[in-house]
Amino acid sequence: MKKFFFKPFGAILLTILLIFSAVWLGARSSLLALQNTALTYFHSGDKNGKGIQYDLDRILEETYNLNKLLSRYLPESDENLKASVAAREALKNATTIPGKYERLQELSAAVDNLYNATADIQMRNKNDENNRKGFYSNIRSEGLIIGKSPYNEQARKVNQAMEDFPASLLRRITFVKPMEVFQ
Repeated sequence: MKKFFFKPFGAILLTILLIFSAVWLGARSSLLALQNTALTYFHSGDKNGKGIQYDLDRILEETYNLNKLLSRYLPESDENLKASVAAREALKNATTIPGKYERLQELSAAVDNLYNATADIQMRNKNDENNRKGFYSNIRSEGLIIGKSPYNEQARKVNQAMEDFPASLLRRITFVKPMEVFQ
């Protein structure tokens, strides 16, 4: 085996292999670093340190509070309450960015149905009615904040950069997938 690498063909082959390995590792590292920069927007936001994940966590908290409050007024068998609880749990357990988006849409619909279905319920005190409205308003507000997040724009920029040459070729040989957008 030693003699193979001392021959010109063996040395050339070894050099080509080393160059290819260095390019492969460097390209993969660069592409993943580019993606990680965009993912920071999902987790930490741009300047405020509050990305989409923070807003999703707030929605989960507010939905928990709304469900808990309304469970005092509705039977356990109430379909709207059960749907809201199930949709909240599904969002909480979602692991992918598109999965979180889909679960958020389901939760938003379930919360809307629950809120509208309880509009005529006579609350025991004014605080409960104010809390019901407040929790719902907070959930809606967080949804609007998510809609203004710069994450999707950053993810699209990264995906566009990875479609340009030579990144498009390097992306394919390094098995780096395009970024998922929150939509």
